[in-house]
Amino acid sequence: MTTVRRVFLVCCLAGVLIFLLLTVAHAQETESQKVLKEYPEVGLAIEQKILDYPTLTKILELNQQGQYGKAIPLVEDVLKKSENVLGPEHAFTATAKNFLATLYVRLGNYSQAEPIQKQALDVRRTVLGPEHPHTVTSIDNLAKIYFARGSYDQALPLFQQVVTFAEKVLGPEHPQTAAILNTQKRRAILWLA
Repeated sequence: MTTVRRVFLVCCLAGVLIFLLLTVAHAQETESQKVLKEYPEVGLAIEQKILDYPTLTKILELNQQGQYGKAIPLVEDVLKKSENVLGPEHAFTATAKNFLATLYVRLGNYSQAEPIQKQALDVRRTVLGPEHPHTVTSIDNLAKIYFARGSYDQALPLFQQVVTFAEKVLGPEHPQTAAILNTQKRRAILWLA
């Protein structure tokens, strides 16, 4: 192989490697941007130096990889900073608590998840209002915890709140409403079994 061909081949491989690295970096940035769009309070947390992009990216990666136990200390650290800087009654603090509870649920640790999820729900009801989508997400998450623990009497009214919200806010024909109703039907079948 001639020197010119080797240089050409090396340059091509380097170009492919750079392209792949940029694609991965863009995908991570895009995931972070999705989080920032859905949860604007995350942007405030970044501004206040409670959370940085590398930590956010790491938490999202660990979550996607199913490494929930490794993500928990990172989220707990962010939560502590948020409580100290923004206070316990802030929307971002509630978002951090909601995510922490979700991680515990994914590990099957419902007894640790429940009080954290209740705190997140209380703050979201107060700060965002009872019909805010993030409040309803917390209601649904708490209902899922009760359901998983076999506390169907506590889960059912919360699930009904979620369905009522979906029908009222999204409309009965909305795809998300249909998905919520399907999920509730599956839960009812499991409950009755």
